[in-house]
Amino acid sequence: MSYLNRLIVEKDQNHDLLNNLFVDDLLYLCYEKIVLELNSEFVEEFKIQLKDLPDGFCVQGRTIRLLQILLAFRD
Repeated sequence: MSYLNRLIVEKDQNHDLLNNLFVDDLLYLCYEKIVLELNSEFVEEFKIQLKDLPDGFCVQGRTIRLLQILLAFRD
């Protein structure tokens, strides 16, 4: 949860200029998968990615991790 809090709180580091992605937008899409679709597989993978965040906590690391999991579970 501490890494999820960092993603939410550290908003100044949430815009990936290189890929023009925002962590906030990706987190919202993750929220949809977790809450609206009740996708338990996604929840488990999301937890794994949050645990691995310290290895890539730069803004590109944040966005790419979230984007990869979203793409893996797209409909």
